[in-house]
Amino acid sequence: MHRAMCEDGARSVTTKIQGQLRRDIVSCILRPNERLTVSALSERYGISATPVREALNRLAAEGLVRSNYQRGFAVAAVSHADMVSLTKARVLLERVMLSEAISLGDNAWEERIVVSFHRLSKATQAQAVAKTDAARQYTENWDRLHWDFHAALFMACGSHHLIEQAGSLFEASLRYMHLACGLGDTTLPKRDVDAEHRAIMESVLARDVDKAVALASAHIKSTQDFALKLLPFSENKDHPPN
Repeated sequence: MHRAMCEDGARSVTTKIQGQLRRDIVSCILRPNERLTVSALSERYGISATPVREALNRLAAEGLVRSNYQRGFAVAAVSHADMVSLTKARVLLERVMLSEAISLGDNAWEERIVVSFHRLSKATQAQAVAKTDAARQYTENWDRLHWDFHAALFMACGSHHLIEQAGSLFEASLRYMHLACGLGDTTLPKRDVDAEHRAIMESVLARDVDKAVALASAHIKSTQDFALKLLPFSENKDHPPN
């Protein structure tokens, strides 16, 4: 019994540090290609080396961390080709999931979409008028609400495996957005993301599969286009931000 409790505790610590590392990678506090040494991370997060190493191995399996036997761990690189491939995967996967969800969804599913949109919309409007950032916590909250909305749309698809895969792709895409937003460019046209989300929601609730899929795909591709206009990539050669 004691041994089992210790093992459960170790898994819990590993899962916690894995979540913290994932947040720091996705939010770009830990930058693309940055070396990740177990000792430095242990000191940073105030935790022993074993759960840190296990968390890094898990994140390597997810693709957010790169593992090399001789050179240790590093944050996964970013590239033009990866962003395009990522967008294609999201569009194809979410097309299937959204179609299934619209076919299978019930009243509770519709209510969850409306509630998640309302929460995200309020956070989006607050973000638009915010002058300063107590930001990291605020951004993390918006990111979570953003995922909650997108997940609500296809939650009724009937496959937790697809939902988990969609979550991984969403996080990977979010990392590019954080990189792009950190560069900033006032010359780019402003997107009305709130209006995009509302239009997707309304088409889903109307059970209009073709329109919902088209709007969701355009939304994802707009995110790609925004990021690629700001990030210093060429189409033929990868140039990770420093």
